Amino acid sequence: MKAVANYTEYPIGHEICVFGRGSWVIYGIGRRCATVYEPSMSCGPVNGAVVMHPDITNPGDSGAGWSRYSKAFGSHIGACEGQGIDSHFMKTYFFDDALDIDVRIFE
Repeated sequence: MKAVANYTEYPIGHEICVFGRGSWVIYGIGRRCATVYEPSMSCGPVNGAVVMHPDITNPGDSGAGWSRYSKAFGSHIGACEGQGIDSHFMKTYFFDDALDIDVRIFE
């Protein structure tokens, strides 16, 4: 990745793609795309999770990267309890705090 999305780069209807290991094993399909349905909601301990529609992920996709071209948008967290069947991911914006790490981009 050459860039990381900032907090405001998740507009409703924006297409973002994910490459999930579970989806690859189950269906032989790695990279799939969906659109932003809700740009910020609570999902268990994750505040600011992005809801994607339609649901394009499968068991085993957790941790997979959501991206568009060469920009990282987040990490797959699966479905949120009580939030329907859509796919959800944590924004890259929250990686620093959630993982206690610094996210850096190298070219």
